[in-house]
Amino acid sequence: MTPLLCLQHLTYYYPQSTTPSLDDISFEIGPGEFVLLMGASGSSKTTLLQVIAGLLPYSVGGRIKGNVLIEGTDIIRTPQAKRGVVGLVLQDPESQLVSLTVEDEIRFGPENLLLPREEVNTRLEWALDRCRLTEIRNAFVYALSGGQKQRIVIAAGLAMKPRLLCLDGPTTNLDPMGTHEVMKVTQELLRDGSVESVIISSNKVDGLLPYATRIIVIDQGKVVLDGKPEEVIGQYVKELQELGLFVPEMARLFTEYHFSQNGSRGWLPRTVSDMAALLETKNLAAPHIAVEPKTPVISIAALNHVSFGYTPGKKVLRDISLTIQKGQFLAVVGQNGSGKTTLMNLLAGLREPQSGSILVDGINVRDLRPGTVGYVFQSPDHQFVDPTSVWNELAFGLKQLKYSEEMINQRVTSVLELFGLQGIKDTIPYDLSMGQKRFLSVATMLVLQPKILILDEPTTGLDARLTTKLMTILQKLVEEGMTVIQVSHDMEQIAQYCQRVVVIGSEGNIVFDDTPRTLFANQPVLQSTMLEAPPASRLAQTLWPNHSPLPITVEEFQLSGGNHATT
Repeated sequence: MTPLLCLQHLTYYYPQSTTPSLDDISFEIGPGEFVLLMGASGSSKTTLLQVIAGLLPYSVGGRIKGNVLIEGTDIIRTPQAKRGVVGLVLQDPESQLVSLTVEDEIRFGPENLLLPREEVNTRLEWALDRCRLTEIRNAFVYALSGGQKQRIVIAAGLAMKPRLLCLDGPTTNLDPMGTHEVMKVTQELLRDGSVESVIISSNKVDGLLPYATRIIVIDQGKVVLDGKPEEVIGQYVKELQELGLFVPEMARLFTEYHFSQNGSRGWLPRTVSDMAALLETKNLAAPHIAVEPKTPVISIAALNHVSFGYTPGKKVLRDISLTIQKGQFLAVVGQNGSGKTTLMNLLAGLREPQSGSILVDGINVRDLRPGTVGYVFQSPDHQFVDPTSVWNELAFGLKQLKYSEEMINQRVTSVLELFGLQGIKDTIPYDLSMGQKRFLSVATMLVLQPKILILDEPTTGLDARLTTKLMTILQKLVEEGMTVIQVSHDMEQIAQYCQRVVVIGSEGNIVFDDTPRTLFANQPVLQSTMLEAPPASRLAQTLWPNHSPLPITVEEFQLSGGNHATT
């Protein structure tokens, strides 16, 4: 039987590159497979998916060798032979949008397949419903949040119902419930035969693991692991961590506890329920978690009864009052479209509130000296203003503020060293890797030495190694007195690094303001805002429902004494 996809010794070089981005890759994918494609930042996951989808080498050129066979037809030599068979949802939603409204964006693909109008409408309604877009079906796509845009391009990809569906980091900016919904839809497509196989590339796979039938790991353009999840994750946790990859929390705990089911190495806890069932047989005592006492705080900013809307009569944010503390690591969370980014834009002075006031150090935000509040955009490319070099990008803001040449050299050199960017100081910013772009975007703000640093989804596209490096830098800044605020859907990262979390509800109001530990124990707030506690926290709640406080990270589990249990 001919496989749906067959790669034979695939090698690809980008233009002017002497090192292959894809190096002698061979594998097959058959019907019914749900494949997780894992790899560190810069491992060429995106390049591989774009070759499979037929975008490369035609979009940018380059040299390609080997074969990419879709049902036996080589799409490298005959790129139009299998039009509509392979669908690709890109990591950056804005690079994929082609229409002005949500409905038109979802219709675009099916209409270009020349499907009957009734079928186009049926797919439109189905995709709107499954991706929680019905209420904004007529909205202008470029006015929506990053997470909403991501749901739109996913809906557009699903509406095509390709036989091979490729998803590149599709859940990165989705709220936790959005991730579950997208995965359920892809499973339904597989079950009813609308889609034959799925390949999904992602840095974090906790929420994807229950659905996977196979994992392929690539490193520096080569396939280094390929097998069932039980084989790849269950037996190679340390190797995956050495590659800089995120390992699912339950798999990490399973390895730490040295458990195996019935003595078999072929089992892996894919869900919290799997791990809880195993640990409940061990009668573990509830752990003791030391909670640091609250210390006196100094206010750095205050939002007083702030409201804002983009269209008359429709508020995005309603009566927001919030005091922000000096030297605190704060997370702002909420479902997609709740107004998180809008709130940060107001705090940074990029927009003015329609009512209420925002003060930083007692000064109205519109009167602040530039650089007092630093803002790092969700997309690093939106941050850059100098196309010539990394050095000039970092120096740009300082020059605008009339700093001396000596001070500019000193500060730019300092942040280059902090982020390890010295070796690429003469490189064009847009030519950097995703990880390097993210570090540079943060560095462009830190070079101004702001009192408050705001980051919108700062770990998007970063692997475990780069995430840890960035968070360690931010933690050190907080210890030195800087206030750091991040908008994020990464609950595991928030649990590990943040001291406080503010939740924005669906009505644009604050519905919670306390510690991450308190939030993760508050099921009504989590459910109403489409959020979910990280796996380690949910496991602790399952095992010890009447105990408090409970661990919320794998590290706390490991320190709690539970890891002394034996089989």
